Amino acid sequence: MLILNGEIKTRSFAIVWLLLISAGETLCQESILDSSWSFRSGSVRTGNALEIISRETGFNFTYDSRLIDPEKKVTLDYRDTPLRNILSGILQNDSLVFSVIDRYIIISRPEKKSLAKNEIIPGQPDAATGKIIDEETGDPLPFATIGFKSIPKGTVANSNGEFLLNISSALLDDTLYVSFLGYIGREIPVRQAFGNDMTITMRREYVSIPEIIIRNQIPREIILKARRAIARNYGDSPVMMTGFYSSGRKSSKTILPS
Repeated sequence: MLILNGEIKTRSFAIVWLLLISAGETLCQESILDSSWSFRSGSVRTGNALEIISRETGFNFTYDSRLIDPEKKVTLDYRDTPLRNILSGILQNDSLVFSVIDRYIIISRPEKKSLAKNEIIPGQPDAATGKIIDEETGDPLPFATIGFKSIPKGTVANSNGEFLLNISSALLDDTLYVSFLGYIGREIPVRQAFGNDMTITMRREYVSIPEIIIRNQIPREIILKARRAIARNYGDSPVMMTGFYSSGRKSSKTILPS
């Protein structure tokens, strides 16, 4: 009986442990905004402040470039403060909201009331606009593609990485997929991009290639090897071949006036 109880306790512990592991990553993403952080960088630009926070937390930021002035001076001096309060303090805009998708913290305006599912006018179109840039350099990614996952419909960014994609109300529950050669693809919920002018950052994808070995050879040996192979590659029997030749003649005539 003691052994049976031990087995039951062991299995119960294993089940609880598996549930904790599966929920760990989701819990981490949901609680990152409410977790406490300390930053002592003093007076910095808003763009630099977001880069410092991104480097320390491991989460990248996605936002509408019109919502944030990256050159504005702010004070990044916090101790054991929830990340949500830190962002509100440095952005100094009470109308902004924060959400977490994968490893990205999205800064946006509150969802428009007209976007509520029970208030959508069937068939009414709207658009998602934005700019696709390199995550490290901030350079635009010209001709990057962005489209829907469920249907073959999308668009291509212009030479400045800017795009405009029309969205109908029937696609609000779909997902946008952003891709560019040499970069890791991004997925963004349509409702998050709907009506927003977003800045979408793309991370480079590094692919290792097999090792290439270059051997040095002496040109004289290559020539001698080719010469020795003449008898094997070319026969010594006479061959008669028939060829065809054609030619044309062009002449010019001078027409005298009558």
